[in-house]
Amino acid sequence: MAYREILWNVIPPTRLGEFSGRIKCPCETQFWDVMDEFFPKGAGKVLVDVGCGPGIKALTFALNGFRVVGFDIREREIGHARENARQTRAAHPDLRLDAEFFQHDLQHGLPQLTDSSMDVAVFVEVIEHLDAYRSVLREIQRVLKPGGSVIITTPNKHLHQHEKDADEAVYGEKAFGHVREFDLNELAEEVEQAGLHVAHRGYLNPPKVKAYCTLIHPWMIRDHAFLQGRAGIQDVIGIRTLGKLQPLYNLCFPLITAIIGAYNSLIFPRLYRATKPALDLPTGRTLLVIGTKP
Repeated sequence: MAYREILWNVIPPTRLGEFSGRIKCPCETQFWDVMDEFFPKGAGKVLVDVGCGPGIKALTFALNGFRVVGFDIREREIGHARENARQTRAAHPDLRLDAEFFQHDLQHGLPQLTDSSMDVAVFVEVIEHLDAYRSVLREIQRVLKPGGSVIITTPNKHLHQHEKDADEAVYGEKAFGHVREFDLNELAEEVEQAGLHVAHRGYLNPPKVKAYCTLIHPWMIRDHAFLQGRAGIQDVIGIRTLGKLQPLYNLCFPLITAIIGAYNSLIFPRLYRATKPALDLPTGRTLLVIGTKP
C-alpha cells in the first residue's frame, strides 16, 4: 500500500494534533510520493523520528513495516502520538504497528540510541526550530547505520518568509518559532558538514500548491474538528468556536461524508495530477534533502 493511502485510509481521521483526515490535499501527497520512491518497504528496518510531533508520519512509516521510535520535546505531542497509535491499533488490530514515543529534548543528544543502530532518521519540519541543529545532525549521523539515510524537510526561506500559512486565517495568529531558515544549497551544505553524503536534494510543493491549500485547508480543519466533536474527542487543534454547529454537522453527517467522498474521488485526482512533482522540481515551498551515512 502506498504511504499516502496508509495516511488517509488506515490512521483514523479523528487523529490528534494534526488536522489532516478525510479531505485530501495535494500538499500531503508529494512527500509521501518521494518516500515511495526511496523507502518503499520498511520490514526489518528501524526508524527514528527526530521531532515526531503527534506521530502521524512515524505511524505511517510503522504501518509500512518499520520499527519506529519517536522523540519530541513537548509532552502534549507525545501524548497525542501515543493516543494516535492507540486509535490506530484499535481500528486495525490485525495490522502490525511497532511504534514507541518518548519525551526528550533533541538538543541534549540522543543518548537512548546506540551508535549505528538506525536504518532511517526522519527530521521533518524540525531543523528550523533548533538553535543547536548542527549538534542534532551530528547525533543523527552517529546513530545511523552505514548506508542509513536521514530525510530532512524544511521551509524554503525564499518562498516562506513574509508569507502566511494557508491555515493561518482559520487558526488566527500563529507563531512559527523558526530560529533559522535555509535555502537548498545551505541545507545540503549543513548535511555534508555533519558527515553525511547528499543522496538527493530537491523541492516539494511548488508555489501553485499554496493556492489549493488556501481553498482546501479551512474545510479540512473544520471537518476534522467536527469529526472529533462527533466522537467526543477534545483536542487542542481544531475550531471549538463552531461547537454550536456540532448538532447540525452530526445530523448532516451522511450528506457531508458523501460530498467529501465525491471530492476525493472526482476532483482531488485532477489536482493531484496537476501538482505531482518530478524529483527534479525547479523550486518549491519545501526543501527536501536525503542524506546517507558513508
